[in-house]
Amino acid sequence: MVLHWNTDFCTNCFIWLELPHSYSVISQHLLLEFLNRDDIQLSFSDLPFYNPAWKRVRGLFPPADEAALLNLKPSTIPPEGILRIAYPFVLQRPAESSAKVVVYGTTEWTVCQANDAFPSPAGISGRAQWEATDVTILTASEYSRGGFLRCGVPRERVTVIPNGVDLQIFQPAGTEARATFRKRQEWEGRFVFLNVGAMTTNKGVVDLIRAFLGIQQRHPRALLFLKGGDHLYPSLQLLVEACANQGIDLGALLQSGNVEYAADPLAFRQMAELYRAADVYVTPYRAEGFNMPVLEAAACGLAVICTRGGPTDEFTAPSFALHVNATLEPVGNPQDTTPGGRKQWLRPDLLHLQEQMEFVMTDEGETFLEKARQAGPAFIKSTHSWTVIADRIAQLFIGNAGQDSGDVKPDVTMNGSEVYGFWGQQGGNESIPEKGLSRQTASHAEL
Repeated sequence: MVLHWNTDFCTNCFIWLELPHSYSVISQHLLLEFLNRDDIQLSFSDLPFYNPAWKRVRGLFPPADEAALLNLKPSTIPPEGILRIAYPFVLQRPAESSAKVVVYGTTEWTVCQANDAFPSPAGISGRAQWEATDVTILTASEYSRGGFLRCGVPRERVTVIPNGVDLQIFQPAGTEARATFRKRQEWEGRFVFLNVGAMTTNKGVVDLIRAFLGIQQRHPRALLFLKGGDHLYPSLQLLVEACANQGIDLGALLQSGNVEYAADPLAFRQMAELYRAADVYVTPYRAEGFNMPVLEAAACGLAVICTRGGPTDEFTAPSFALHVNATLEPVGNPQDTTPGGRKQWLRPDLLHLQEQMEFVMTDEGETFLEKARQAGPAFIKSTHSWTVIADRIAQLFIGNAGQDSGDVKPDVTMNGSEVYGFWGQQGGNESIPEKGLSRQTASHAEL
């Protein structure tokens, strides 16, 4: 079985290495798993990022894993299979290639967007391009699968395999280690709600802040910690503007010490420390294709509060997750249509969100949190290790595909991760420092 993580027939292509982006994280974990298999010949060529301003980040992975990724070499062996994990999507099989092609992607808005796919070389566009695709689309949730189906992708061409988590890193910690981290962060005596993400509108962070403000008035020990994705996006700026539109002065909240914000990229082990030190992970998201932080938090033993009706329904359970009622509704200009119709998102019930956040601060809620510390890791360990996920993806190429009803059973081996397009060279390199979390405390004017 030959697996190349890039292909020699792709003239302009990219895949993202050393980047704290979900697609890059998924790619790199799969690479590491495939390196451990003796039925795969693996090669990789690192290519320019989607955004030329993005910079590489060294130190995300443990040193041995990072070295293994950087030591991968290109191959001249013709690929027998291609696994593309990048954006935008390429929906066509390479010319004059018989390789099995699997394209990873997600739909957050219940439909595919117009710019989700590169233009077809044959000039096919819109819904016809999705209907005519001859590749297999791999997505991480049934919720996301629905978006591809609404855009016309034949059902037999869409398969669902969830994302995984590194259980060697994201695992519960002992009481002493947790206490040490909380002391370093000056969280002693505080009840910490945690949220991690890009702070874009679809993440629902403004809803979270609005709910938290009511909680904090009644429970002064409550603290909201936000970990942004500022290495990739203007996360803090986006959040400041979104809050201002709702009459919320984020700068004042940061100055108060009741809301904290961290912008720097963190190694996976540092992220695990953050999850383990918090009391609850909260994500009242509006549009997601999967939501990996929920998986990571649960693996660390952290209870979760998340939107009901989205992709997280598929990998959470009442033993460690509280769900927030939400309504699916159209979003955006009614005139702005996509190949699958109008975009939609979930609108969480703000009062119910607040009730769930208040519950976990009660004595009964504390009992729930204690049970979640065992229930979450046990649930995630059984089905979501990267070893299990990588094996299911490999089976797409060597036969006996997974158990999903829409899985495709191919008859060839596989290749790797590439996509057409060239957006300029990467913006340089950075390394993650060996230090504690740095917190944003600037005033609103400074922000």
